[in-house]
Amino acid sequence: RARRASISIADDEEPPAARRAPRRWTDEDDAELRVRLESRQQTAQIAREMGRTIDGLRGRAQVLGLTLTPSQRPWRSYPRRR
Repeated sequence: RARRASISIADDEEPPAARRAPRRWTDEDDAELRVRLESRQQTAQIAREMGRTIDGLRGRAQVLGLTLTPSQRPWRSYPRRR
């Protein structure tokens, strides 16, 4: 039988990211996201500096009706033709 590893967290430790409750988006966060997307910063950089995940940014951008291009490539602002 497989054993399950038990994880104990001290009272003063923060739980792992997978167990942390998501932070709510504030009006200030939304404004910052808008400015950063308009300045075409890379998605990974925005996520790292805002303390969010890339998927979190993509989801919020969709809720706000903002366009988030793959990798925020400044040299291609149109869809690729096939």
